Amino acid sequence: MTINKKYFNDISSFPKQFNDGLKIIKSQIPALSQKAFTQVTVCGMGGSSLYVEVVNQLVANITGKTLAIKAHRTYGNTLQIDSKTLYIVASYSGNTEETIDSFNTLINSGLKNNVTVFTSGGKLLELAKHYNIPSYKIPTGIQPRLATGYFMIGLLHVLTLANFVDKSVTKQFLDAATNIEKLVDQKEAQILAKKLYKHVPVVYTVDTIAYLARIAKIKFNENSKIASFWYYFPELNHNEMIGFTNRVMPAYFLILSTQFTVKRNQKRIETFSKVINKLGYPVYIYNMKGKNLIEQALSTYMFIDYVTYYLAEAYNTDPEPVPLVEEFKRLLRG
Repeated sequence: MTINKKYFNDISSFPKQFNDGLKIIKSQIPALSQKAFTQVTVCGMGGSSLYVEVVNQLVANITGKTLAIKAHRTYGNTLQIDSKTLYIVASYSGNTEETIDSFNTLINSGLKNNVTVFTSGGKLLELAKHYNIPSYKIPTGIQPRLATGYFMIGLLHVLTLANFVDKSVTKQFLDAATNIEKLVDQKEAQILAKKLYKHVPVVYTVDTIAYLARIAKIKFNENSKIASFWYYFPELNHNEMIGFTNRVMPAYFLILSTQFTVKRNQKRIETFSKVINKLGYPVYIYNMKGKNLIEQALSTYMFIDYVTYYLAEAYNTDPEPVPLVEEFKRLLRG
């Protein structure tokens, strides 16, 4: 029996969000100002900026060029103000205080023409309309952390309009999105969730896709409502792994493995698994599925959503609401 059928369906909508989102943003933001931008900064918190590193590194993998899209995940006081930077201010709810503060900082700095807004509504949309700023209105009714497809394709569209990438990059994401569903094994997700029950997931992967380990950690936090940790090879072999010498928590190592990395990293994964097993820790190596890194990254993203959903089910926990966050916000307002 599913805990929250709606949430399950929202997870399943991920592949469809790419085509749907592109149609929406094309109608809402058909063009940008002809200003020449040299870099991009996304101002957003939580699920509203979860996608930045994904797009950044996958586009670099496709084009061979580093975009270096920056993520600004705090208030506006530390925002780097630059007249040649394109700022995407993103808040799914439209009411995130740090993001609205960043928006106001940009407006007060005279950079109105450098700003594009991604939101589903709220105060941010009101401000965008007031200042006549291009806005991408994302469909409402889902958790921000499950709107990643909408955010990704929106960012790619804006990058194309601003001449950072050409349309072929967006097409590769759309092509990959059509294959995601068949690459995700629901049965494997259920089996892995059972293995992880009453353990603390420690998610590792290689440096070039470190963002996937970070996202998986966040999904365990928000969907399954449990603690989780992440890091990446080869750096973890020089420090973090030593911290598991004295066993102080029931760690379960989930390693996201791809063939699109240097052979020495693959050797490190094999060797680490043996070493950590000898210390009594269980290890699960998930071989990412897909014919290229985009397919592997997007299908793994969706796979983790299902794993964390089934793990929430094992804990008899609704994966959708985040009551602790809401309580914190209430106390913060008081």
